[in-house]
Amino acid sequence: MKKNKVLKRILQLLIIICFILSAFFLYKYFNDINTQYKNAEVSIKEAKTTIADKTDYRKTKPSIGTPIGTIQIEGLTDEMPIIEGDDLDKAMSKGVGHIESSPLPGTYSKSQPVAFSAHRETFFKSLKDVKNGDIVIVRMPYGTYKYKITSHIIVKPDEGSKVYTTEGMKGKERVVLITCYPFSPWSNPSKRIAFFGDLIQ
Repeated sequence: MKKNKVLKRILQLLIIICFILSAFFLYKYFNDINTQYKNAEVSIKEAKTTIADKTDYRKTKPSIGTPIGTIQIEGLTDEMPIIEGDDLDKAMSKGVGHIESSPLPGTYSKSQPVAFSAHRETFFKSLKDVKNGDIVIVRMPYGTYKYKITSHIIVKPDEGSKVYTTEGMKGKERVVLITCYPFSPWSNPSKRIAFFGDLIQ
C-alpha cells in the first residue's frame, strides 16, 4: 500500500514536470515567432529605403544580415524583407534569407538558380498554399523581377543538388523558395520543400 502511494506521488510529480516543460517550450516557441515578426517590421523599412536609394548589389556584394530587397507571393503574402544570407540569427530571424552562394535576382547564372530560404512557421508559412502558376515578385534596388511557379519537390536535407538544379532552366533565370517540411510546426522538419519559378518579367 505504501509502495503504491509512493508510485502515485512520483507519477504526479512527473506530470507536473511535463506540464511545466511543455509550457516553457510553448512560451519560447511563440516568443521566437513574435520576435521574428518584430525584426521583420524593422527590416522591411530598411529594405524599402535600400530600394529607394537604388543600391546596386550586382556591383557591390551585400554583407550577411543586410536587407537587400523585398519578396511577395502575389495574392498570398504582403511584401517581406529579403536579408542577405541564410544564417539563422543574422538573416532568417529577420526575413527571407537570400542564400549568398546563389546569384542575385537579375544576374542570370547558367549554374544555379536564385535561392531564397525562410522558416516554415513565419515568412514562408504561406508556401503550403502555393500552386503552379502563382507569381513571386522580387523587388531589388536595381529592378523588379517576377517569377511564375512551375513545380516543387520534397527532398532530404542532404539532397541539395536536387534543389540548386539548373535542369529545365533553358536559358531562363530561375528562382527557388526553400523551407522545412512538413509544414506543421509540431512535426519533425526532417525534409525540405522547394518551389521553382521561372522569370517572366
